[in-house]
Amino acid sequence: MNKRTVLVVDDEEVVGNLCAQILIEEGYDVTTVNEGTKAVEEAKRNSFDLLLTDLNMPGMSGLEVYQAVKKIRDDITTVVITGQGTIESAIESLKMGIEGFVLKPFKRNELINMVENALEKGRLIKENMRLKALIPLLEVNRVLIKDMRQDDIFDAIMKVALSEIKADRISIMLLDEGTQELVVRASSGMFSERVKGSRTGIGEGISGWVLRTGEGIVVNNEGYSNPALKDAIGLHEINAGMCVPLIIKGKNLGVINISKIDQLSPFTKGDLDLFSIIAGQLTVSLENNKLYEEIRENYFKTISALAAAIEAKDPYTKGHSAQVAKYAIAIAGEMGLSKEKIEEMHIAGILHDVGKIGIKEQVLYKPGKLTNKEYNIMKEHPLHGERILQPIGFSEEITKSIRHHHERYDGKGYPDGLKGEEIFLGARILCVADTIEAMTSKRYYRDVLSITRVIKELRKFSKTQFDPSIAEVALRLIEKKTIPV
Repeated sequence: MNKRTVLVVDDEEVVGNLCAQILIEEGYDVTTVNEGTKAVEEAKRNSFDLLLTDLNMPGMSGLEVYQAVKKIRDDITTVVITGQGTIESAIESLKMGIEGFVLKPFKRNELINMVENALEKGRLIKENMRLKALIPLLEVNRVLIKDMRQDDIFDAIMKVALSEIKADRISIMLLDEGTQELVVRASSGMFSERVKGSRTGIGEGISGWVLRTGEGIVVNNEGYSNPALKDAIGLHEINAGMCVPLIIKGKNLGVINISKIDQLSPFTKGDLDLFSIIAGQLTVSLENNKLYEEIRENYFKTISALAAAIEAKDPYTKGHSAQVAKYAIAIAGEMGLSKEKIEEMHIAGILHDVGKIGIKEQVLYKPGKLTNKEYNIMKEHPLHGERILQPIGFSEEITKSIRHHHERYDGKGYPDGLKGEEIFLGARILCVADTIEAMTSKRYYRDVLSITRVIKELRKFSKTQFDPSIAEVALRLIEKKTIPV
């Protein structure tokens, strides 16, 4: 177990040496100085568990020393030494956060007990602060459970880290296994756009050093005995920073960096502990995200292959889903929907007819007109599609768009008879895209319709079959000759 470290500050050499002797005999590692300015310099160079300072000193008072050191080592515990004449000042110092005081002249046991009690009190305060700091991590977990997209994981992690660690900038760097370089995948704070995508070799800079060694580090603009680390730090203008590796199952995925501009407020070991917890969450989330994406991609490929296999059996519908997806993407883009929504329309378009897997072949490939009974069976394919896709965890926009792509704006569609904006936006887009593809493709019962006819049909059934605003967007795209393609 490492010795607890104490910085003793007293302008009276006899008192300072006495404190040091007593504490050293109790197993503490003690540094003694006789001026407040020297104490501040020591705090900049080394980390201490406890500051033991005389309250009434020439130059910097004990209270001023406490305030200056606290800015440098926020997690330090402090005990003041005072005489009877300054007892009121000692009590006032307790209100400011100092953990205890010892009255001169003091006995050996009085000093030891106060130091031990103060350290225990400080430990409990730190533990309480760490527990409170973990509360926001619950929100991160909620986000990570709800949404497995990598960008959302990065955003949630960075937001909590910057807030809880009181930092100015953060970056997440992942290892490119092909080039064996660290690449900035996400960043926030100063120069975030400029650094995104930048690369660092293994062993280069602080991030490269941490990746190579697998050890987290606190950098507080101070000297280091390790020459390699000293050179790495020299490549950056860092006042206060931390870098932690992202390791899971013995494999290093990358590093996460955080820093702040104010050199008077360096990071502490407690900050490093919290940052390491956050890094651990990020690492597990990245691993889960990778597994999730692999499973999701394999399932998607399997379902897409089955949907394509169904279309391949019917020359009249071959490639139908791919075309519907193209039209849906074009409409969504023209409407100014987000990148995420456009991607959802892509997936929904590809898979909108996947439920036909559950329809009997004699109904699905019947060359003539369907009977009422057969038509009712065919109308079940949107329900089959939703049920097939539910296990994969697609968004509600995708699954409901597939379920409702045969709903009508006037409420006369199927399977639920929804009306107007009761129908998911994605389903209303698919309804228009699906109909345009059907009209511009050859079917066994008719030839390809002309563009003039397509325009006429879109206008005719606007407000009945189609959402009029989406029909208008499709007409605009036809005019631009963006669709059909």
